[in-house]
Order: sequence, then C-alpha cells, then structure tokens
Amino acid sequence: MNKIRKLCYSFGAIATALSYQAFSTYIIFFYVDTLRLEARLAAIAMLIYGAWNAINDPIAGFISDSTRTKWGRRIPYILLGSIPFGIIFFLLWSPPFTSVDMIALFWYFLIFICLFDTLYTVVVLNWATLFPEMYPSLAERAQVNSYRQTFGMIGLVIGIALPPII
Repeated sequence: MNKIRKLCYSFGAIATALSYQAFSTYIIFFYVDTLRLEARLAAIAMLIYGAWNAINDPIAGFISDSTRTKWGRRIPYILLGSIPFGIIFFLLWSPPFTSVDMIALFWYFLIFICLFDTLYTVVVLNWATLFPEMYPSLAERAQVNSYRQTFGMIGLVIGIALPPII
C-alpha cells in the first residue's frame, strides 16, 4: 500500500511536466506563427508574464504556508486548482480571436498566460511541497524522487511530442 501511495503521488509529475513543457515549447510558436499575433505584442505579453511569474510564486508560497485547514496546507489548493488549471490550459490553446482582431488576441494571450502561470503555481507548488511533508526520511525521499523523475521525463517527452500531432 505504501508503494502504491508513492507511485500515485509521483504520477503527478506527468501532468506537471507535460503541461509546462507544452506551454514553454509551443506557446510562442502557436500564437505568433499559427494565430499571427504580432511578434512585438507577443514579446510584450511574455515580458509582463515574466514579471508576474516573479511576483506570483512567492505570494502563492506565502499563502499556502499560512493556510490551516483540516485537510492540511496543501491539499485544498491542489483540489480547488486542478480543474480550473485544466480548463485554462485548454482555453489557452483555443482563443476565440484571430489576427483580424490583434488587440483582442494580445489581451487574450496575456490574460491566459498569466492565469496559466497562476494556476500552475497554485497546483504544482503545493503538490511539490507535499513531497517533504509526506516523506520525511531520506530513504523514502530518494525512492519517491526516482519515481517522480521517471514520470516527469515521460511527461516531458509527451509534452514535446504530442502538441504538434494534435
């Protein structure tokens, strides 16, 4: 049972690696080359996204560390953030605008990459910080981390290979 719990926890690395790898590898290509968002607008959006990412991560960590519930500090954010994260990830790749409405496409891109990053941070930060809380011993951490890294590599490969096929 303990090994199943370790594998189940580690399996989350597929989703985290797949979603972020697909995002980081293809989002600019998709919006600039496929949807024809002007490169300068995409660059502005990515600059704002980078600033948001620098602010967002410490805030999410502080909030999570300060949370006290009967489910613990991390589980509520994983449970409440996972479905919205999946929806935002889908909508990021399904904009209702085309290059005909360049400004609307820019705002859609900017809002959705920031929402993606926010929800990614909320879910993945809390999932990752469960690791030392669930597995306090060095031996358990080593075993679970080997599973996590294996699943993470699978997610990485799928995140790079699957989007062009879809």
